Amino acid sequence: MLAGGAEVPVAFWRVGDDGLSMRFYHEVERALNDDQYIREASAGESAPFALHSESNVLPLDRAGDAFSYRIILREGASAHGVALARFEGNCSGLVSQCADRLIARVAKTVVSLSSTHR
Repeated sequence: MLAGGAEVPVAFWRVGDDGLSMRFYHEVERALNDDQYIREASAGESAPFALHSESNVLPLDRAGDAFSYRIILREGASAHGVALARFEGNCSGLVSQCADRLIARVAKTVVSLSSTHR
């Protein structure tokens, strides 16, 4: 846990207006707000990190049930900050579970980076 038990605010920048991308990013936002270590930054809040989706999710099958994603963790609240980590993966199950797994990986990275940048 971080010092004082406070959640680290993380800005979330998304790219994608297709239904599948919007559904996934909505679940990422939910998972981000449900996490015990990180939370989505409020508008105008200074955040030490930002998640940035590089593109729409990419369907892996004709049915559109499976897709791949690429998200970068960046320094600062901007979508243009220095890239600190990349998260790529495939989702073929429940979108909510894919988002939960992604945010668990992001939180672990944020906690690790926060402890080394005190």
